[in-house]
Amino acid sequence: MLLSFFSKTQAIKKLTIMSSLSQAKDWFLQLLYKRIIHKQIIIILLVLFLIGISITVASISRLSYSLIESQAVHSASINAQILKEASYLYTTEVVDRLQKLPGVTVTDDYSNSLAAIPPPVTYSILLSHNVTEKNISAISMRFSGLSPFRWRVTEEIKRDNFETEALEYLQNNPQKTFYRIEELNGRSTLRYVEPYIMKASCVSCDNSHPDSSKSNWQVGQIQGILEINQPLDRNMLLVRNSLTQIFIKLGVVAILPILSLTLVIGRLKFINQELKILVKKRTTELTTAHTKLINVQKDITQLQIQVNREKHQKEVNEIVNSDHFDWIAQQGKKWRQENQD
Repeated sequence: MLLSFFSKTQAIKKLTIMSSLSQAKDWFLQLLYKRIIHKQIIIILLVLFLIGISITVASISRLSYSLIESQAVHSASINAQILKEASYLYTTEVVDRLQKLPGVTVTDDYSNSLAAIPPPVTYSILLSHNVTEKNISAISMRFSGLSPFRWRVTEEIKRDNFETEALEYLQNNPQKTFYRIEELNGRSTLRYVEPYIMKASCVSCDNSHPDSSKSNWQVGQIQGILEINQPLDRNMLLVRNSLTQIFIKLGVVAILPILSLTLVIGRLKFINQELKILVKKRTTELTTAHTKLINVQKDITQLQIQVNREKHQKEVNEIVNSDHFDWIAQQGKKWRQENQD
């Protein structure tokens, strides 16, 4: 019994609390509508339009920057592939064929001998330097070897944090690429790195070269990294300008219906005000007519009372002045005398 009573009490309390919360919610919604939404509908609509425009522009901006990044990565991948294929083609079609000829040597000191040609790695470095110096599409390229020849050791070990991080990542993931957008020389730049894989045609040359710092190269090992730096600031500036124009156009498109709605609401308010004045005027007229009607009814009532009084008095006078009244008076007088005797 006690448990049943306790559970019923708890249920009643819970229902009471839920009812109070529901009433509070209804009161808050009514207050919100009457004090804010009903009176500031134009401002609320304007704010909602601005929020919608901001979300739209932000989405377009995110999509645009994502497209810029993906396009830049694709372009850098193509450039890196072209550079690597040029190096591999140079190795198979030039170096492998010419070094079989008597008197032809493969050396970095090729500029001092007519019978010398540069090694594939040197050719790749020269090609990347020439592309960078000529500033083709503002793209810079750099080849950095892991175990460079002895005369390039000082030059090759000059790597920044990005290149060091990329090299560590690619050593663990030789089949992947590494890229990031960061500031480089004061410009927003996509830095893209691919591994330079040792080919079979390069193994014997690098292992047997007297100036090579490593003589146990194997096919498939990472010989170095190829870095492509592609500035993105111009594309981003174009995107920002386009987004600004889109924002302005969307703002104009959003303001026009708001202005139209403002005019409609203003017209409705004017009509509503005129109706209020007309209703107030008619109400005053009806109140005045009702008051007059009440006064007329009072006058009619007083007049009816007066007429009834006069009619009654007339009837009384007629009875008093009639012979029948005299006979009744005499009989009454006689009856009183008899009673006295």
